[in-house]
Amino acid sequence: MREPDYSILSKLTQPTSKNVKRVSVAGQRFHRLTVYGLMGFIKTRQRISYWLCRCDCGNWSIVARPKFQRGYTKSCGCYINEIRGVKQRTHRMTGTRIWRIWVGVTSRCYDTNCESYPGYGGRGITIADRWRGYEGFSNFFKDMGHPPSDDYSLDRIDNDGPYSPENCKWSDKYEQARNTRRNRFLTANNQTYCIAQWSEITGLKQGLIAARLRRGWSDEEALAFKKRYRLRGSSWFPVN
Repeated sequence: MREPDYSILSKLTQPTSKNVKRVSVAGQRFHRLTVYGLMGFIKTRQRISYWLCRCDCGNWSIVARPKFQRGYTKSCGCYINEIRGVKQRTHRMTGTRIWRIWVGVTSRCYDTNCESYPGYGGRGITIADRWRGYEGFSNFFKDMGHPPSDDYSLDRIDNDGPYSPENCKWSDKYEQARNTRRNRFLTANNQTYCIAQWSEITGLKQGLIAARLRRGWSDEEALAFKKRYRLRGSSWFPVN
């Protein structure tokens, strides 16, 4: 148990019984401090009283009345040490790229002042409860880990789904560009891809596939032929 620093007593004007009665806060509790008695005054622009206080941890201290009344001093010093201990036990990743990604996701979904909010939170995109709150970032990092490289960013598998462990993955900029709401997805042979991916699979140029779709061709028709064909009656004929 730590004794109070009595060296300050030499600077104090000793109180009289009248002073004690007029300004007494003895017996009152302020945060972790319980006030026991008036120790004296210091004359500045105003006369400041100093009081003997006992902290919940058992230590004694002499504290100026304005400090404990206004909440500047909440304990003998143990409170700030506890806060520092909590900070030291946290993830220590504030400011890193993975932390900024998590903050960006949270802002897009819940901060109405964010520029991107209309396209995310504004249309109902949410974040899994596991990735929110005090342990939100720690859980996010446990589930997703670091991106493979700086070229990768967080991508939702279902663009209309939430940010959650089941619906998120790391994607490079090419995958991200393909997985946007602006892309048109075609389904053939029970497989669904965007036009760029179908172009790689079939060998057809993206412009050709898009032109066929504009003419009203179905998804399977647009992807079925490697030459230009035109429907005549009920048959398809190549176009030179």
